[in-house]
Amino acid sequence: MQRMVYVPPGGNVELPETCVEFSLAPPYIIGSVTGTGGPETTVISSSVPGVDGVFVHGIRTESREVTCFIHVDGEDRKDMYRKRFELIKKLTPGQEPGLLYYFNDYTVKRIAAFPQSSPSFTERIQNYNRAELRFLCPSPYWEDTVAQSGYMAYIDGGFRFPFQFKPSISFAALRNRTSLTNAGSVAAPVEITIRGPATNPAVVNETTGERFQVRRDLAEGETLQIRTKRGEKSVKLFRAGQEPEDAFQYIDLRSTFFQLVPGVNALRYESDNETEHARVTVRFREWYAGV
Repeated sequence: MQRMVYVPPGGNVELPETCVEFSLAPPYIIGSVTGTGGPETTVISSSVPGVDGVFVHGIRTESREVTCFIHVDGEDRKDMYRKRFELIKKLTPGQEPGLLYYFNDYTVKRIAAFPQSSPSFTERIQNYNRAELRFLCPSPYWEDTVAQSGYMAYIDGGFRFPFQFKPSISFAALRNRTSLTNAGSVAAPVEITIRGPATNPAVVNETTGERFQVRRDLAEGETLQIRTKRGEKSVKLFRAGQEPEDAFQYIDLRSTFFQLVPGVNALRYESDNETEHARVTVRFREWYAGV
């Protein structure tokens, strides 16, 4: 059974009154959904006179459009128009995307989405009014609704595991290393949090050979947060009681805002002083090309 839930900006999927749900139950009965499978791609290529074939420079994955046909069901005609009115309010296009959740018998995933326009209402039969809903998703990839985390640390001269983890996360025997499994179909961005003290801390993805390092000492009580999502990359320094500080200027020029490739990713934490009690968290959501 398919169903969808749209959460407008500022809403919460756990608060039904802030969302709108489309399912087999009234008041918004779902008919069909398109645009949830594999995204469209464009091959970027060029040709040279006298040379057979083309040179492929890369493949670009296009944005996604999800279309849904529903019926608005009212107890009477007045109630139907009231529910239409409530639907339009929650699907009014704005400057920020909401979250579109998709459920079927196998999985649930979500994606950032803009209502492309207000609902387009067509034929009405008694107290049923058909409508077409169209959502534009700037990123074509669906993401898992549950974030996963891995931990690394130098604590009391050794590596400890003071947390509980999902079964998909395993740890290597060596200290200051962790192994994260990305079960998604595409590379997943990460959020790395390093809590001081730390001297010139770095996180290395040994699987890809990529490395991210900051040329700055973190004092006790200071936290560095790195986000590697394309279009939303950031490096911020947090201190208690102060506004976050942009810390891009501290990035080592050889650093890469790496992502976790599908499969197992072996990560390693490094610093110029291994006796400091630094704590590192790597957080990510799996991404999927289609559901």
